[in-house]
Amino acid sequence: GNSHLCYESRSLALDLSVYFAPERIHSKKLGKFSATNVLFDKTIAKKYESPTVKGNYRAGFKEELDKFTLEKILSLVWLLEQFKIANLLESDCPRLFQLDSSFKSNKSVVIQFCKDYMAGEGDVLRHLALIGYKLSFEQSYIDDFDYGVTNIAADLRDGVRLARLADLLKRGGQSPSCIAQLRVPAVSRLQKIHNMDVALKALGEDLHVPVHEISSKDIVDGHRSKTLLLMWKIILMYQVPSLLPF
Repeated sequence: GNSHLCYESRSLALDLSVYFAPERIHSKKLGKFSATNVLFDKTIAKKYESPTVKGNYRAGFKEELDKFTLEKILSLVWLLEQFKIANLLESDCPRLFQLDSSFKSNKSVVIQFCKDYMAGEGDVLRHLALIGYKLSFEQSYIDDFDYGVTNIAADLRDGVRLARLADLLKRGGQSPSCIAQLRVPAVSRLQKIHNMDVALKALGEDLHVPVHEISSKDIVDGHRSKTLLLMWKIILMYQVPSLLPF
């Protein structure tokens, strides 16, 4: 019943805040808020509560509460899907699902909830699609990628971080995106060289960084001096000018 908590807290907090507007939900109180507003409803509880035994409910309570919860979950997941389609989460919470979540798509969340609340209904997603309820977002390997660098000789070798850097330096003004051309996860040397070719081509041709002295194999093989040379050339081209007084 808590599958929706697989989302990143900032994404889910925004989702709940929009759905339950004007209330603003703090990310640290998601579990408590969900337990009392998504998985439970005071009005339904009051309707079915036993007049003599507190906490006991008459027949029909579970069915109506399940219907209420399923409606809320389907609405919240659909809203998150629209956020991603409209790129409304990219600046504050670009990752929709938590890194350690076993769910990486909105479809998988809905499927799990339907197993809990609509057992025996068959292909629920197909049924929902008939009324226009369609989900397509799936968090990719790149979405979960950690771009931090702790070892400059090792962390740049798969080409992903350099490709991301090239895309950031291009600032969307030139295409195509380097990240979209990568082969990930880059396990083999050939995949890494391909990725590095993409990154170096963008740095050289689109961003005019002089990379002719550096080959993809140099970086993929962890050649420290060539890696440092590349970093210095990027800094010289894009960072140093901003520090100079003229």
